[in-house]
Amino acid sequence: MIPLLKAILRDSRQDWPSNGAALAFLQYALRSLQCTELFLTLEDHAVRDSLAAYLAAECSNPETRRHVQEAMCLLAQALEKREAIVTIMRDNCFAASA
Repeated sequence: MIPLLKAILRDSRQDWPSNGAALAFLQYALRSLQCTELFLTLEDHAVRDSLAAYLAAECSNPETRRHVQEAMCLLAQALEKREAIVTIMRDNCFAASA
């Protein structure tokens, strides 16, 4: 599903499919805050890089631009959350083994 959404996002024939794909990525990004598996799937497919490239090169619709920016912010928050959890778990494991 994610590769298909990435292709739809870059479809320049009309604005509404790109906006729909941006909204879908926004929903996925929001869910990735709660679901680590979804976040890892999005990371495996390099969604943040694709969104950034699309935003820099092709995005002309202001509404689509806003959705892409929000999705990128949510994915960045999910990454920070994941890194914080990993740090806490690592520190607790070190403390328990000491």
